[in-house]
Amino acid sequence: MKRIVLLGISIMWALFLVSGCGKDDRDRDASQMKAKAVKPFNVSSVDTELPSNKHVVQNQESLKDIAERYHVNLDDLLAQNPGLAQDGSGSAAPNTQTNVPQESLESPINQGQTVTIPENESLTGYEEQVLALTNKERQKAGLSSCAGSDSNLNRSARAKSEDMAANNYFSHDSPTYGDPFAMMRNFGVQYQSAGENIAMGQPTPQEVVTAWMNSEGHRKNILNGAFTHLGVGYVLKDGKAYWTQQFIGKS
Repeated sequence: MKRIVLLGISIMWALFLVSGCGKDDRDRDASQMKAKAVKPFNVSSVDTELPSNKHVVQNQESLKDIAERYHVNLDDLLAQNPGLAQDGSGSAAPNTQTNVPQESLESPINQGQTVTIPENESLTGYEEQVLALTNKERQKAGLSSCAGSDSNLNRSARAKSEDMAANNYFSHDSPTYGDPFAMMRNFGVQYQSAGENIAMGQPTPQEVVTAWMNSEGHRKNILNGAFTHLGVGYVLKDGKAYWTQQFIGKS
């Protein structure tokens, strides 16, 4: 019997107060899932005026550090910021990783400098199907569709699925990124409300969305009228599917 599981959690901002989380720990048959209770998270509501595709360099950060943090290709990062990597003469290095010395990629950049993060992360394949199926359910309920166009949110959701697969865990708390709300902010996602659904084991987009819709807490996230954008992550490892939905409301 295949074991399939899922978890869901959400937060809402209201005068800097966090409230609400979903849970469903009822046992279901093998065609559905087993869900776990989730405790509330207390999250800071501090916002920034910085655009979502900008990153302010922290102490001792390098180009390689920033690329790994945002899951972007180094070539794409250099193309957006041609003056960041310098050769020995002090002039800008060519916009290709192969022509930039390794020490330049790993050397700290000036703290406080603003770096542009490439905005080319789009949903693909099964991820696009999950977005479409989720929006179909929202439309049935008279809600507007969630946009799948936030590159940082897409990157964060995919990174969460990758992290669960790579580190063999199933939880909203990531050993790499922390709780989902801190994770989204670390990926440059700005929001007023946010939620996350995760699942493991369902082989197709239709099956995972159906499972979420049959679980009260996850259904609430999918049908939350405050959410305006959705990022989806899908990773298949050793025949096991890891799914992530990260919802945000921007207003």
